[in-house]
Amino acid sequence: MIAEIQRKVVNRLRQVTAAMRQAGENAVAIIHSAADNKASQRLGQAQAVRPQVVGRALAEIQRTPEVATALFTLLDIQATLRSPGKITLASGESTGVLLNS
Repeated sequence: MIAEIQRKVVNRLRQVTAAMRQAGENAVAIIHSAADNKASQRLGQAQAVRPQVVGRALAEIQRTPEVATALFTLLDIQATLRSPGKITLASGESTGVLLNS
């Protein structure tokens, strides 16, 4: 009789413990989901604002033609160096970079 009561109490404690664990996991999942949602919203806001920020920066750079020329030359060289094509540097009178793909 006592053994039966003990078994029932132990089983009930296991059920309560499992329910508490599940409730905790559910709460964590809700917090995690809310954090993911908030991060997604912030990323979307940043992506929406990015063109404006870049546009303002480029407009400011364009106010000084020497800086704009230097910047765009550097960006062009970087893009050329990153390309998978073959680069040939011309020497002598004809200066420049030839890109063979």
